[in-house]
Amino acid sequence: MTTGTEDLDLVEEEGLALIATAESIQVRDQATFTQAADFLRAVKQHLKRIGEVLDPIIQAAHQAHKTATEQRRKLEAGPKAAEDTIKRSMGNYEAAQRREKALSEARAAQEAAILAEPHAKAAEAAIQAGRPVPPPVPIVVPAVQVEVPKADGVSFRDHWTWVVTDKVALIAAVAAGKLAPDVLDVNSRVMGDMVRSMKGRFDVPGVKVTLERIAGAKAE
Repeated sequence: MTTGTEDLDLVEEEGLALIATAESIQVRDQATFTQAADFLRAVKQHLKRIGEVLDPIIQAAHQAHKTATEQRRKLEAGPKAAEDTIKRSMGNYEAAQRREKALSEARAAQEAAILAEPHAKAAEAAIQAGRPVPPPVPIVVPAVQVEVPKADGVSFRDHWTWVVTDKVALIAAVAAGKLAPDVLDVNSRVMGDMVRSMKGRFDVPGVKVTLERIAGAKAE
């Protein structure tokens, strides 16, 4: 009785032999065509054998992975939800404090500009009258202190998201050169279904359809 390792070694050796055989077959008449068809059936049988050897191993590994992944998902669900809640709360507060600090600094700058306006008018009048311009008086209006929160091990970053609200408008933007064509991902499944259903009648600008005849064979 062979072990799993011996089965794998045997399958591998048979596969290498098939590669060598395939390279030696040149289809040039009915006899070699028949030979090639027999070889295809042999390949199919070999692929079936590979499945018989490896499918049980793959299925067991897949089931184990699926079970462990599901357990991990269940265990992580609560902590991740808690993490998201706190991160969102911290992010909202930090953003609000940053906005408030920017507004405070803007208000202080505006107030300083108002206080400096009389001097600007006096300087303009002095210039028009030919008098010496009075030296500027530094005006500093301190902004109301707004602390942006900090904590060890915590950092913030901007996270931008997007959603397509008008696909036709997006396509028009690409056509106008405003965006690279790469932003339009082709739906391979939908495109493939259309090409296969319309066959040679599929004629769409920007899409090239190629027909390739592929031989198939059934395992004995």
